[in-house]
Amino acid sequence: MVDYKITDSNRNGKIEPIEQVDIKARVQNVGKGYAENVVAEIELGENVFIGGDMKTVRHIGSLNSGQYKDISFVVYGNSLIENNKVMPVNLKITESRGRFGSNENLRLVMYNPDNIGTIKVVEANEEKSDNNVVIATGLTIMPPENETGFFGRKNVKGKTR
Repeated sequence: MVDYKITDSNRNGKIEPIEQVDIKARVQNVGKGYAENVVAEIELGENVFIGGDMKTVRHIGSLNSGQYKDISFVVYGNSLIENNKVMPVNLKITESRGRFGSNENLRLVMYNPDNIGTIKVVEANEEKSDNNVVIATGLTIMPPENETGFFGRKNVKGKTR
């Protein structure tokens, strides 16, 4: 996963109990070779649930080096998750060889407006893969130059750290 965006259903900028949260994630093959049978699975912890009749697994298929695909999940937490506590939501990416993949905690915090709209996992200007594949970001919005964005990351000359 190279990027993701979170949108709360009532758009007040806070994740609240029983509120559906749309997670859009970008999965990209940043390796040198072809990735087969790529699968994304949302892993939900205690007091977090998948929205509606959605499935927790997305079969992405095959990705050439540099190729990406966007996927979406809807989740919600119940009222047992306290204010400013992290909702246990991970996105696990696997592929057929079992050697490459990731498992990212999405850092969704109940009632924290820093969750919504702008979360960046990897920056295209900062990092490249081993074979110089440019990371396909673009789901999120960068904070203005020299301002601190979400999770204390500061945009300096177009880069977030």
